[in-house]
Amino acid sequence: MLELPSGSWHRSGRQELRKIYENYCPENGHIPFPEATKQLEEAFIRVRKGISFERDIDWIHPSYRDLVIDELTADAGLRTEFLRRASLEGLKLAVSDTGGEKGERRVPFMLSAESWRVLQERCLAIVSEGEQAALLEVLSSAAGRSGAEERPRWVRLIEAVCGAVRDKWNSEKHHLQPRDLAAFSRARSSVGANFALPDIAPTFDRLEVDLRESLVGNPSFDEFNYSALDEMTAFAVEVANSDPDFLAQRDFPDKYEQEMLAVFQLAEDGLVEPDFTDDPEDLRQRASDMSAVAVALERLSSMPGTIGPEASRKSVDLNINASELEERASELEPPEPDYEGSGGGGSGAPLIEFDINRLFAEL
Repeated sequence: MLELPSGSWHRSGRQELRKIYENYCPENGHIPFPEATKQLEEAFIRVRKGISFERDIDWIHPSYRDLVIDELTADAGLRTEFLRRASLEGLKLAVSDTGGEKGERRVPFMLSAESWRVLQERCLAIVSEGEQAALLEVLSSAAGRSGAEERPRWVRLIEAVCGAVRDKWNSEKHHLQPRDLAAFSRARSSVGANFALPDIAPTFDRLEVDLRESLVGNPSFDEFNYSALDEMTAFAVEVANSDPDFLAQRDFPDKYEQEMLAVFQLAEDGLVEPDFTDDPEDLRQRASDMSAVAVALERLSSMPGTIGPEASRKSVDLNINASELEERASELEPPEPDYEGSGGGGSGAPLIEFDINRLFAEL
């Protein structure tokens, strides 16, 4: 139960909870999952029918969850076993600092050097399994709130995890997402370290190719696949925050002046009155596309070089036009049906009189 998000009903069915139970429960204490659930029901957990006809399971009261955490904290063996098997959700609990009745419980399971060693082993295992960016976010958030006495341990842990993440991404030629780079950079900053970033070049090269291919054939605004522009600019923003020298070496964005001029022309084309003026859905789609391109151009406006000012102007124009199209779409929507009755002389179907005594007359 500690592996499930706290404070909300568990609505994804019982299979996930069963998997966690089978993972944790030792063989010498194992009983069937339904029996374990029944034993705990009305003692620690409550079970009720959910809206999807699944069984929803939660703590009877948050204090019961705190009681279990206290029991684990007091038992080194149980605490270590929890850390060895913990999922990302379990690690969030292990390094949390806002739990307990008064919100004073901090890193509840990190009570010894052994705990930190096991935590590092589990983090490295999660790196190999996936969820690297999410893991870095959890660790950097916890490290940023830590005290001076814990700082050396956080530095060692995050350096080891970042090294494993970097090696995995580089060896797999992982296509970095903006979130990946942001999480890695934040992890470094959380402990004031400056160890090497993952290799940015392969991702940047691929985004460059995608951007240029999206402009082949001089597409119209409605044909333009703006996702390539969106991905390139979003990634460039994170690179600027993490390694601005990389962008300077690539002469970004000025190196892409021809591509950006083509995008600016597309933006101009998009501002022309569309042929479809009476379909609200088409108008809203055009408005959505304009807003997406506007966001990408606004990112460019924050970059050094000569392209920024024009990108900013085009972004403003697109946003204004998108708002106007949204307003026009709302005006063209058909009126809502009038479901009101005709009482008092109004139009519509007559009201049906409902006799509740007649309904239960047969009972």
